[in-house]
Amino acid sequence: MLSMKNKYLVKMKFNDYKNTKNIKATNILINENEISFKTDQKSLNMLRNRFEYIYFQNILKTKLKNIFLNHFMTIIGIIIFSLFIFILSKTIVKVEFSDENTYDSDVYEKVIKELDSFGPFKFLNKDLKEIDSDLKKLFYHYEWIGIKRKGTVLLIDIVESNLKDNEDEKNIVGSIYSKYDAIVKKYYLSKGIINVTEEQYVNKGDLLISGMIKHYNNEIEMVKADGVVIGEVLKYYDLVINKEEITEIRNGKIYYQDFLFFKDKRIGKEKNKFDSFDYVLEERFSLFGIIKINRIYYYEKEIVNNIYNLDDAITLGKSKIYNQFYNNKISDIENIKYIKLVRNYEDDKKIYLKFVIKSEESIGEFFSN
Repeated sequence: MLSMKNKYLVKMKFNDYKNTKNIKATNILINENEISFKTDQKSLNMLRNRFEYIYFQNILKTKLKNIFLNHFMTIIGIIIFSLFIFILSKTIVKVEFSDENTYDSDVYEKVIKELDSFGPFKFLNKDLKEIDSDLKKLFYHYEWIGIKRKGTVLLIDIVESNLKDNEDEKNIVGSIYSKYDAIVKKYYLSKGIINVTEEQYVNKGDLLISGMIKHYNNEIEMVKADGVVIGEVLKYYDLVINKEEITEIRNGKIYYQDFLFFKDKRIGKEKNKFDSFDYVLEERFSLFGIIKINRIYYYEKEIVNNIYNLDDAITLGKSKIYNQFYNNKISDIENIKYIKLVRNYEDDKKIYLKFVIKSEESIGEFFSN
């Protein structure tokens, strides 16, 4: 098999070709007194040594030349576009503060001085890490200061000193009290004096963790009590469920489309035909954070008329209780032991439910002195 690199197209007189031997030839075409075929470097050299009138060309080079000539304007366009993207990737369009409330004119002026202008373009005149280091040295009074690049924007982050806040925090003292009637199951103490034991019954308002610490020399220190007390709690939950409820939900149909984005501006026409939908954007490709290809998933939504009977209402009610509990929990060991329906009745439009919930949850609530 002939390799592409050393493959040649040869044209010669047919009568000359008949007088040759040991010549590799493929794709033979005969046209009157002329023959054309493909051969390798060795066979070509043999032919050139014997015959004067032979036309030949390197197939690979010819193909590359034709491709270049046929796509010359496209190649030039790609080169210009690549150059534009390179310049754009180095260009700074503006300087911003991540939080406009932390704007500092001195910081802004310092950063602006690190930019050189060439016509409409601005470029950093030193490494961004060096600028970041200079800002930290010059504006050391801030709790944190830093600079980063986001596309064509320089973003300055400033966190003001929180020493004053810490001083205010030190002045807050108080204790933790129970917000429920409960049986204490576990507790974790960070600061203060624990005032309960496991399996102890406490009433709402009882002291759980005291912020008053008595030292061995009878000196009293007031601190901000800190800790978690987990108690077993019985609570009632009243719920009203509409027998008929109209909601809009996803119906399972999905359509996605890829878009080109330039500096977060979408380019292209949206082809989504859903009248009502949710959407999720997913980044697929990014060039310097300037040019991106993002995929948008469209989830069709439809109006659903839900009809609830008593069993459906009970299931929905328990689901709402679980969701509310687990969204509000502050410790992994908080959990619901059981949910039981204790009373229900209904009218033409609504179902009324009363549940009793047994849970182990945080029962502490801080009050300052």
